[in-house]
Amino acid sequence: MTHRVVKKLTSKHVHVSWLNKMNVKLAVQVLSQSVESALCYLTVLEHLPSSASSTADFCIKIDNLFDSLNSRVLLYRTKLLLSAACSSSKHLEKCRRSLELIKKIRFQTNGKKIQFTSITEWQVTLSAFLLLVPELLEKIKFVLLNRFNQDSLENFFSQVCCSLLEINLFNNKI
Repeated sequence: MTHRVVKKLTSKHVHVSWLNKMNVKLAVQVLSQSVESALCYLTVLEHLPSSASSTADFCIKIDNLFDSLNSRVLLYRTKLLLSAACSSSKHLEKCRRSLELIKKIRFQTNGKKIQFTSITEWQVTLSAFLLLVPELLEKIKFVLLNRFNQDSLENFFSQVCCSLLEINLFNNKI
């Protein structure tokens, strides 16, 4: 197509090479607000089935989760979840909702359930966040959260990418 709805997405986002399987940036670009907007737009135009709105909803929830755990500055004006967590911010509520979502995620291939340790790690990270941040906010005014999440992100997406590669290898043999 000469005009793309989501310009940052390329074939390397779909056909993940061994070198890119640990590239969190690619996963973050796929599960982003821009992809959510594109899916909604294409659904309204009926280029995608209405079920694509569920995928769009998942994308924005994960995008918000990434933002809420990735604050690096005290105030980020355009996306408040990228601001530091404080007693009046939405970080704790977003974390609670994200934990509920993560607990519901299930992977399945050919009728076989697949368990990823990274899902458990996300649950541990979010649960720890819900316990630790309120304690910290009793003593300090804000918390920058970008160091809370790096291992979970990398482990989660490396497992997903490995799974996708295994599925591709399996399908190519048939």
